[in-house]
Formats: sequence, structure tokens, C-alpha cells
Amino acid sequence: MFPYLNDASTIIPVTVKCDGSEEERNKLILKAAIAILPDFFKVSRSKAKQQYTIRTLSGGLSNALYTLTRSSDPEIDIERADASSPSTICDGVTEADDELRKVSCAIPTTVLVRVNFCCHDAEDLLVDRDRDVQVMCELASVGSAPAMYGRFENGRIEEFYQGCTTLSYKEMAHPRFAPQIAQKMARIHMQTERMIHKVKPLSSNLPKTGEIWSKLRLWLDSLNSLYKNDETSVERQDLPSLSALNGELVWLENALTSVGPTQLPLDKQEHSYEKLCRENSTQILARNVAKQIVLCHMDCQSLNIIRMPSKKRKVFAEDEIKLIDFEYAAYNPCAADIANTFCEHCDMNNLNADFEKQYPTKDQQDVFIRAYLNEAHPELYHQLSHSQVLSNEFLNHFRKQVNQHALISHFMWCLWSMIQSLTCPLEFDFVKYAQIRFEGYTMFKSKYFAHESIRDHTSQSTLDLKDVCKSRI
Repeated sequence: MFPYLNDASTIIPVTVKCDGSEEERNKLILKAAIAILPDFFKVSRSKAKQQYTIRTLSGGLSNALYTLTRSSDPEIDIERADASSPSTICDGVTEADDELRKVSCAIPTTVLVRVNFCCHDAEDLLVDRDRDVQVMCELASVGSAPAMYGRFENGRIEEFYQGCTTLSYKEMAHPRFAPQIAQKMARIHMQTERMIHKVKPLSSNLPKTGEIWSKLRLWLDSLNSLYKNDETSVERQDLPSLSALNGELVWLENALTSVGPTQLPLDKQEHSYEKLCRENSTQILARNVAKQIVLCHMDCQSLNIIRMPSKKRKVFAEDEIKLIDFEYAAYNPCAADIANTFCEHCDMNNLNADFEKQYPTKDQQDVFIRAYLNEAHPELYHQLSHSQVLSNEFLNHFRKQVNQHALISHFMWCLWSMIQSLTCPLEFDFVKYAQIRFEGYTMFKSKYFAHESIRDHTSQSTLDLKDVCKSRI
């Protein structure tokens, strides 16, 4: 039925070109779909000709999105539609036999076709497409991502959440949605032990501090090369210089890794209140949980958070929210993922972020963090819930770690946008986005590191894969 379901390794030899005619693009989409989902084109509910409607969705900055819908309704208007309307293609497939009708209920009526932009050389630098699909397939197998039906040369066909909508940035902090987002993020983090043997780290040994630092250095080096080759360099604009960025990266890595996780005996016997209180252990415990290396989404923003329609939801409210798009997923500190989501509570996508007013308040952060701990570390959450004093103390320390890790989010997306401004032809003000992100970086640095004493940190230690799996708290 689904010959390539969650198969990250097989690639159908079809390239969908989006810069040509609509007719040619649709033919290529159908060619890829016929190879990936043969049963999709066999199932018919009537004697009318099977018809396929291809509709353009609003895509992101790294891909174009289309829905492919099958229908045998003879009343569908098959006249040529204009560019803003769905295109309908007729095929001479007649009524399916009894066996196919039996499986028709399992064949989706609509699938999502994702075509990756390959419009510049930096695309492969910013997104590892093979790893992206690997992560999605593994998470789909445990229900934490849409099903992936199959790959073609520059994209894939995946499960489409019918009738769903994305959240707005304002809704991310809503008490109805924030706990669900935290829960879904925690479930991804909890897959680390299983995932690390399937989606290998970028280097042979996973650094104790995560993959983010090597990625940021790679992006900064690439930006340096782009500056040298571009006469209209964005370095002339209102953005930090390369030397300033390099200095900030050295400082930031030092600031967030000079004090790493401290191994504590965290078995059930040692989870007593006395143990947590003794020698300021609550602070150490909070730091351990915050800096634990897990599989992070790293782009959990409103457009990647799907709200399912009520008729599609199960009884439990937890089924209302789903996370999508794992292009930037990586093994990083837990706090970095949560912090990135907190930054996305601000109106980033519309280039209208107000970090003072839109960044989640202390109470909003605590709602998210409690929901996260309840899902990812239920025993710890249960122990802390018995004491308001210990709970507040832990939350204060954990929240501090998260807010300090917000600098990673700002720095990462600032570099990303500076690279895009030099390489990507899409109509988006990447320079302004980079400016907003660096403003956030400087503001958060002043706010959350004002009284910090940073120790020298000159060596990068590594952690064996089996140790990562044992380090779950």
C-alpha cells in the first residue's frame, strides 16, 4: 500500500521544477506521486474518471508546498484554472475492483508534496536534507511527525493534516496551547536514546555541549567566504562585523559551556528533599536537566506548530497540537530548544518582534516548563510538586538556564539570515531579520548575563554515544 513509508534511503528519480510552467510542474508532481503512492491512483469510488487537484499552499523560505487531492466527483470543474486557483488534472482510471475499494479507506485523499528550494549553493550548508528526512521518518514511526510516504530528488510526499491551521505567535503562550507544545517537544527529546543510534551525530563523538557550536562556527566561516566573494556584502549594512561575530561566538560558547552538567546520583533513593536541598543541589539539578543533550527541534515556531481541527481530534486535548518541519533538528542542550521556542513567542515572521512585550513572562515560562518536566521527567516533577519551596527554587534556576540559552537562538538565526541575504533570491528582508535577531542577542546578553562571572574554557570534551544514552535524568 505504501511501498516507501518512512523510508529515508530510497529516492525516486524525479526532479520537480517549480520555475517552469504550472502544467509541467504538475506533470512532474504526478510522476513522482505515481511512483511513490501507486494505490493513490488506483482507488476510485465511482465510475467517473479519477481526477487529481494540485493546489499551491503558502510555503516557507526553504520549500514550496502543494497538496495533491484525488476525487472522482464528476462535478469538479476541470477547466484550466488561473495561477491562484487549484489545477485539476483528469486521468482515465475507472472504478476500482472490490479489493481496492476495501483498502480505499486507508489511502489518504490528500497528500502534501514538499519541494525543496535548491536556489543557491548555501542551501546544503544550512540544511542537511538527508538528515532532515531521517529525523522525520524516525519520529513518524513513533507518532511524533507526519508520515513520510516517499522521497523524490528534490523533495518528498508526506501526510497532510486535513483542515489544520498553524498557530499565530500570540497563541504560543496561550494556556491552552503552551502545555501541549511543551509536551510534544518533550516527547521528541525523550526519543534521544533511540534516535542517536539511527540518526548519527555530525561527528563521530557527540560533544558534551551539543552540535550547535560546530554548526555556528561552520556558518560563520561560510559567511566569511561569502563576504570575500560578494562586492555588495551585507557587512556594509547595519549588521555586526565578522570580527565582532567571531568574538561573540567565542564568548557565548565560553559562557554557556564553562560550567557543564555535574553528574549527580539521581536514582529514586537520592531523589529525597534533603538531597535536593543539601549543598544547593537544586541549582545543580536544574542545570543538569537544562544542559542535557537531547534531540532538539530547534525551529519550534508558530508556522511549525499545527492545530488539528476539532472533528479530527481524539477525546484528549493533547491530540490538538502537532509539531512539523525538522530541518534544523540536532543534538543540543534541552534549554536551547525551549529558549528558541520562547524567542518565537515574539513576532519574528512578520519582522515586528518586541522582545520586551512579547517574550513570555515568568508565569508563562513556568507553565511551559512545568508541562515539559511532567512529560520528560515525571518522577522529578512529582518530587518537586510536594514542596512549593523546592519547586520554585528549581524553576528559578531552570528558567535562568533557558533564558541564557536564548542567546543561541538569536545568534543562530542571525547568522542564518545573513547567509540567506547573500545567497537566496526569495523576496524576504533577510537583512532586517538578522538585525532583529542581533538586537535580541545584545538585549538578552545584557539582561541575563549582567552579573555572570565566566570562567575560561579552552577545550572541547567529548562524550561517547553510550554515555549519552546513560545520561538521561
